[in-house]
Amino acid sequence: MVRALQVHGRSRSKRQTIQKSAPYEYPLLEAEMQEKLEALFPEWDLTDIRPQVSPGSELNQIVEYVIDNLRKFHRKPTQKRHVVEELEPVLVSIDDEYDGFCPNKKPRIKTNKLMDLMIDDALNALEAQMQMRNQVFEPDECTRMLMQRFPGVRSILVEHLVNELNGSFYPAALVCFLISLRQLEGLRRFFLHVDSNEWFAMTSLMPPRRRRQNLFQPTNPKLKEQVTRFDDFLRNIQNEYGAVFVNDDVNSMILKPNAAEIEVQKSSFQCPVCFDEYPLESGVSCKAMIPINGPSTSKSLETHRFCKQCIKGHAEAATTEIPLATGAVGLKCMEHQCENPILFSEILTLLTTRVQKILNERIVEENLGLANLPNLERCSKCNFAVIMEIPKEVNKVFKCLKCDYQFCRFCDRPWNDDHFGLKCEEIDAKEKVDRVAREFIV
Repeated sequence: MVRALQVHGRSRSKRQTIQKSAPYEYPLLEAEMQEKLEALFPEWDLTDIRPQVSPGSELNQIVEYVIDNLRKFHRKPTQKRHVVEELEPVLVSIDDEYDGFCPNKKPRIKTNKLMDLMIDDALNALEAQMQMRNQVFEPDECTRMLMQRFPGVRSILVEHLVNELNGSFYPAALVCFLISLRQLEGLRRFFLHVDSNEWFAMTSLMPPRRRRQNLFQPTNPKLKEQVTRFDDFLRNIQNEYGAVFVNDDVNSMILKPNAAEIEVQKSSFQCPVCFDEYPLESGVSCKAMIPINGPSTSKSLETHRFCKQCIKGHAEAATTEIPLATGAVGLKCMEHQCENPILFSEILTLLTTRVQKILNERIVEENLGLANLPNLERCSKCNFAVIMEIPKEVNKVFKCLKCDYQFCRFCDRPWNDDHFGLKCEEIDAKEKVDRVAREFIV
């Protein structure tokens, strides 16, 4: 019994000795290596990475470990947006509102170079797609389409992209697009796990070849959707950055020699009403309306841009006598003989509450007239519309519910003591006698 207690006592003192021993202190990462890691993973907190990697690990080994084990680390806390208690009402653009409601959206780089903006857009699109690689498509069809669309890209890179991206066409096409333009600087951060020599071999371009005209069409519905999204991306690139490509055509995949020096053109326009110059983005244009029946003319496709101050004055005038555009969809264009409308949906933020209310009432009345409703009659003074269920043979007086004006529904004369008790024909005869009498006196 005593022996057992002694053994137990020795084991307990041993446990206490182990508990009191100091924990092992891992050496900190070198300052240069820590800075490189923070630059590669700016959104992640990697301060506790040292105990998780082997001592003496190289940078590429640590990077590969972080990529494979991102769930073990925490994101850095995002900075809270400063909210101002009192703000004056201002007009904002769609991009400004999108930035406000989407805090995760990366701000565009501040530059006036078209090339830099285009590459930034492509990299942002690629980053969004790299986070959604869980869908699997047809790898064979994806490989075939990539080889046809990017003949200068090596097959070893295409096969690597298809395998790594699970056959997803859109992100793979974005990578091939940037490589075809020899823009590798921003791509490397997505493929840090690839050996440098292997990356250099894969991304080197082949001698230029002619691109096929008849491209292979995918059969997989999801793959078709990915192809459509990339085609939309190319159309946007064409519209915004076509000036950096040879023949201003993005499909050539060849940049102009001076592409890196081409700057964003800050264009302006002259308002045809006040003849002042304004930035292009601050104007409001009439919209070309394509007729449903019959071909469109060059006149109908022509648009005109006006400054916001002249639009406000035009809307104010439209609250009284100026007619609205056809179909009551907006204001009439202020350019002579232009039939295109200035849509209400594009100018509502410019108008006061009073003007909006009056124009909305006019729109309702115009639409009532276009609807060709039976028994619809209007006030001859304020144009207020009412459906008269009682025939005019039963009740010949129209009393406006808006302005209280009363007139005869047969002859449109004011309903007063001169008309009360007399038929319209009797009034006509009386006015004719009075007119003859006045002429005889003269």
